[in-house]
Parts: sequence; structure tokens; C-alpha cells
Amino acid sequence: MSGTELWSGRLATLESRSYLTYKARLEACKRLEARARALNGLVVALSLSGLIAAGGMLRDRNLYGANGDVLWLFISILTFAGSLTSSSIGYGARSRNMFQNYRKLQRLSVQAETAKRDEDQCTREVFEKLNSEHDDLLDESENHTTVDFMRAQRSLKPPPPERRRDTARVLASGALSAAPWIAVAVPILLVIPAFLAYWP
Repeated sequence: MSGTELWSGRLATLESRSYLTYKARLEACKRLEARARALNGLVVALSLSGLIAAGGMLRDRNLYGANGDVLWLFISILTFAGSLTSSSIGYGARSRNMFQNYRKLQRLSVQAETAKRDEDQCTREVFEKLNSEHDDLLDESENHTTVDFMRAQRSLKPPPPERRRDTARVLASGALSAAPWIAVAVPILLVIPAFLAYWP
């Protein structure tokens, strides 16, 4: 095997590795962005419903029963906890960092693909430079999850066979991302009596 073939093969391996990492980080970015939107949506829904319910209770103190004030105190605590969670987890900032990282990995994958096709670039120096950049990019941001990696693999042609445990993990991750949107239904349902109290 000639030196060109050797380094071309290694560049091809680096290209496929960096491409799969890029796809996994892309999935991680989507997941973090979706969770940021969902958690913010929940906090906004809880805040607005608390405000509307407070207006309704001014008109009819027993709108939510004898313990309605305790119910809304509990919901206010949940709103505060959701707000603190949203700011401490920092899904939005993490999503932006992941976006910048996956874009750099995408460019690196293209550089490796270009280099493997050019005999002048099929050298040890080019491979080591790109491989070092790849390692630096892996350390630059948080890692993607196993579920992000599995979603990235699904986009490959053909996708690898999926085990039942993998499907359960993907569904659990999706449910976690959707949970705040599902929880939005609770304050919306609790606001209905307040609207009815205002209705002439």
C-alpha cells in the first residue's frame, strides 16, 4: 500500500467519524432547543394562568373551592421552580454552543473529504492537523447523548438495525422533551373557571 493510499484511507475514516459526530451534535442541538422552548412555554403558561385565575378569584373568592388559594399558591411555587430550573439548566445557551460546535465539525468533515480526494493532501501532516482539530472540537462543548447518537445513526443510509431498548430510550427522551408542553394543559384547564366567572 502506498503512502497516498494509507493517508487517504485514514482521512476517509476521519471524515466518516467527524460526519457522524456532526450529525449527533446536530441532534443534540435540536433536543436542547426543543427543551428550552418547552420549558419557557410552560413558565409563560403558568404565569399567565396564575394572573387570569387571580383576577377570577377577585370576583369570586370560592371560584376554585374553599382551598383555591392553596391550589394557586402551589402553582405559583411550580412557576417559580420552573423559572429557576430554566435559568439554571441553560438549555438556550447550551443549544447555541452545540450549534457552533456542530457547524465546525461539519466544516472539518468537508475538509477531510476534500483532502482524501487530492493526492497532494493525502499526507501524514494533513491527517494529523485535521485529526487534532477534530479532537479539539470534541473537547470544546458538552457531549451528545446516546439518544442523540442513535438519532444521528438513523439518518445514515442504510440505518443500522435498532434494538427494542434503543427505541425505548428514544421514546423516553422524546417524552421528556414533550412533558412541559403536556403540562401546559393543566393551567389552561384551571383557567376555564376564571373565564366563566368573567362571562356575563
